Amino acid sequence: MLEHPAYSLAWEAFGLPLPARHGWASSFWDDGYTTEVAQVAYGHEARKRTWLYCVGTELPSLNWTEPPATMQVSAFGLTRGPSRWSYDTALDKGKSSYTPPEFRDVLLSMARSALDRTGIA
Repeated sequence: MLEHPAYSLAWEAFGLPLPARHGWASSFWDDGYTTEVAQVAYGHEARKRTWLYCVGTELPSLNWTEPPATMQVSAFGLTRGPSRWSYDTALDKGKSSYTPPEFRDVLLSMARSALDRTGIA
């Protein structure tokens, strides 16, 4: 299982299939499944879209909704507003990299399902 920020360069570098936004997607040329999840649906302050790539795991029904976000993730602490750059809605680096516990638990459950399928414990 691989979890990366949306539009990660890993997808192109490793030839991974692009994810679907509202469910799991598969490809004729790859054994894996991909999806995009907005972590705001799991309690993050920002949208924080995340791409998942899975092989050999159970594919749970995830929360693919996208409630309104109150903050934005930004690489430089700035966010682009309607007409200017703003510090008001930018999360600091610590909060930007935060994973909500509910989403963390889903990812751990998926990883455990891969271990259960292989018999490695």
